[in-house]
Amino acid sequence: MQALEIHQLTKRMDDVQAGQPWYGRPVLNLLNDIQPEFVFRQDEGFPYSIASLMAHMNYWKRYIRDVLINKNGEPDADESFQWDIYGKPDKNTWELMVTDYQQLQKSLKNCIHNFSIDPDLQVPRKSYTYQKLLEGAVDHDIYHIGQVILLQKYYSTLALKNYTRKGGWTNSISNWFIAWGLGILSSLVIMK
Repeated sequence: MQALEIHQLTKRMDDVQAGQPWYGRPVLNLLNDIQPEFVFRQDEGFPYSIASLMAHMNYWKRYIRDVLINKNGEPDADESFQWDIYGKPDKNTWELMVTDYQQLQKSLKNCIHNFSIDPDLQVPRKSYTYQKLLEGAVDHDIYHIGQVILLQKYYSTLALKNYTRKGGWTNSISNWFIAWGLGILSSLVIMK
């Protein structure tokens, strides 16, 4: 990769992680605002928890880093969402996951700076190039932090509704409609 391309890619990574990304607040600021009581919660009808999405983000950063340093191995989609490799469901485990995200980001950026393969070459056993893989690393974080924020907003709204009125929402179809609606509202939070 050319020096300018490396600089642009790592600048974009920095912006998304802790800078001023195009979509609003950076990942680390959003992660620091997650309420601990919602991190490991996974309601019926939802395939993932906030913790499993964070584990997945870390797994893919690790995978991309390993591809760049020529480690063999295929990603395991099921394994990538397993947060319990970090410990038990508590605040310390969540903090460890966020710290791992930061360390993996730094490690991945170092690998990008030392990357000497033509970025237009296809990644072995894949249908995409190294360039697409690296650009996808940033897009991947943006996509999944959006999901994390949707879950945070959903659980916050659900907690408020349960607090103000007995009962709550039990129908998983209505849960998805509510989460969809919260997606529209959460864009206000993400966009500032």
